[in-house]
Amino acid sequence: MSDALSRRVGAAVTIVSLAGAVYYGTVGGAYALNDIRDLERRVEARERDVETMTEEWLGSRRRADSLETEAWSIERVARERYGFIRPGELLVRFVEVDGTTGRDTGRSERAASRQ
Repeated sequence: MSDALSRRVGAAVTIVSLAGAVYYGTVGGAYALNDIRDLERRVEARERDVETMTEEWLGSRRRADSLETEAWSIERVARERYGFIRPGELLVRFVEVDGTTGRDTGRSERAASRQ
């Protein structure tokens, strides 16, 4: 083989090897670009989940704090959940009726004040 031909073959082998290494580095291997993008999407989803849970926790914490420190908050829960009323008030319960069976669905309660 001539010296020029052997250089060309060597250069071609080098170029093909480098192209193969670049391809393997970006598409194949343990940390391919698609895998990295998938991992980044999963991390972003987890960060959104953490933000949502943090907001829910802060809301629960604020509600608990208000129940511990504010009388009107306790009164609101007693009125809404347990139907407590003040002297002179009249409790009125609205009952939703299922249109097909005519039975009470048991979903709605409200308090009204008698002046």
